[in-house]
Amino acid sequence: MAFDEISGSFAALNIQDNTETQRQLPFFWGPFHANREQVAPDVPAFLFRVCYPGFSGMLSGNWILSQDAAQLDTKLGNQTNMNFRPAAKVADALNRHLWWLPKSLGHSNFVSWTNLFLFALKLVILLQHYRNLSLKQVHIVIINTTKFSELVFVRDAYLINRYTKSLKEDAISYKDGYQKSLKTLWGMRQMGYYFGEFLSQGALCIEGKSSVVCAAELARRGIFELHPELLEDPTQWPKWVTRKRQQWNREYAKFHSSQGKQLSDLLAPVSRDFQLPMAVNLLSLQARDPADLELLIFLAQFTEHIDLTTLKHNGDLIWKRRRSLSYESPYDSLDQTMPELQQSLTLVKNVAFLLDAKKDFLFLVSRLENIVKAISKVYATTKQGMEKLILSKSYLRLANSVVINIERFTRKLLLAVDGQLYTIFFLMTNGSALERLERLKQDLKLSRIQLSKYIRWESSAPT
Repeated sequence: MAFDEISGSFAALNIQDNTETQRQLPFFWGPFHANREQVAPDVPAFLFRVCYPGFSGMLSGNWILSQDAAQLDTKLGNQTNMNFRPAAKVADALNRHLWWLPKSLGHSNFVSWTNLFLFALKLVILLQHYRNLSLKQVHIVIINTTKFSELVFVRDAYLINRYTKSLKEDAISYKDGYQKSLKTLWGMRQMGYYFGEFLSQGALCIEGKSSVVCAAELARRGIFELHPELLEDPTQWPKWVTRKRQQWNREYAKFHSSQGKQLSDLLAPVSRDFQLPMAVNLLSLQARDPADLELLIFLAQFTEHIDLTTLKHNGDLIWKRRRSLSYESPYDSLDQTMPELQQSLTLVKNVAFLLDAKKDFLFLVSRLENIVKAISKVYATTKQGMEKLILSKSYLRLANSVVINIERFTRKLLLAVDGQLYTIFFLMTNGSALERLERLKQDLKLSRIQLSKYIRWESSAPT
């Protein structure tokens, strides 16, 4: 059956049944019992999916469909939670999905996602080589998982751990004496072959929660000219990525303003809400210095549509959902094996630090402006009596305090990440901030002189 026919029929199937329940299929939490509090929040805020015709996780309008969900006569594919099936069957389906083994209808309801853009891009090259697909047929989807219900996405490690013992011997495949089982897969994950895989199931409506970019458009805008290494070894995928990670043990790639122009062009087709995570992931295709000032200033331009609190979210765990400070994923050690992921987290954390510091800095400058205006107003009416003199002295003390705080704050910035002069950040992102500060200091100095004259005049005036 043609892919377009499947897509159209699926849309018609759901046109009158479009409640939130029908738009997503969360994993039933029963199998996770004791560790539900770990499973539910252990999901990055942004995930990627490479979609192409004729395979699990195909893109159909505003939907991502598993193979089961894409079948015209299986509304069950959209509504049946895998956890209501016998554990042995779920284990078999999970094993086949993760190993890319042949699957039977009714047992192929998983869809894979990754938090590694590098891994997703390399898959695009692999698809060109093995499946002879045109880049126009391949799309990269980035979603915001915080806009979905809990347990719509689950880290693969939890499912592997839950179902390994349920996989029967006759369901295990062998190739050249090599066992393709959940147990073997888990061993590989711990040996460095981990690529941030997360699973959803059934049909998932991504409308208003995603941005979709055609691979051909990225190619047209020069992504492979900017990163020609992606075209190397087109038949390699996981092994290529693990080799690529070794570059993080060498020198950082320098960021230049010319690259910023190219990256901005690459980001043009991406929805504004998703430009920052996409920019960070594009930069993390190479080992970068997370404290590079020019790089951070480039990223700051994409923060207009990102809430600062979300950026800073839980320190190093910026990409994760909001969760208690005491939470720690049992699989954080797997994340530590992915230097490209750690780099992207640090980049966002540093941008959040700068934006937060800028906010504090501008608040102090604004406060000082108000104080200086008040002092000037008091001086203009000095002859009204000693009450104004007392008030003016209070304003002076307050102004001095604010100036001291600003100077301390500036010194702190000078000692920020790697000792770089981050005050330049404010000069470039808020043109007049530093000039305002210098002008205010001069105004304050004049106010002090004027008030000191007034104080002497009041002291010598006849009673």
